[in-house]
Amino acid sequence: MIFAHLFSLYFLIDVFRSKFKDTMSKAFWIVVLLFIPLIGSLVYMRTGKLDKDKLV
Repeated sequence: MIFAHLFSLYFLIDVFRSKFKDTMSKAFWIVVLLFIPLIGSLVYMRTGKLDKDKLV
């Protein structure tokens, strides 16, 4: 249980520090990571990083 929350916290910090293509994507990931931490973290790890703006 603690591992799931730490895992989610890591990705939540990543969401706050990152720039996304639109603000709705950022808000969506914050809500998902807060309400379904383990599954949300796994999904974000797999697909959420595609929503980010690419830094040059």
